[in-house]
Amino acid sequence: MAEKVSKYNETKRGESLISLHYEADEEEETGRGSQDVERRAFDRDQDLQVNKFDEAQKQRLLKKSQELNTLGHSKEKMFL
Repeated sequence: MAEKVSKYNETKRGESLISLHYEADEEEETGRGSQDVERRAFDRDQDLQVNKFDEAQKQRLLKKSQELNTLGHSKEKMFL
């Protein structure tokens, strides 16, 4: 019975998904070895893109953040 099952699997069924994935991974690894990958040192300003705000944008942001303390749209200090 086991022989019949294995013979059927060889003739009628394709490769298993896991074997297909292993073959794809092996092909990618061989492809990566031929490509030259340029590495560079970490640069904080370029990698994180800090200090994008100019002084005017900074002041507008601070002014908007001060308005977060209010309880609505009114400028008066009215309580519910």
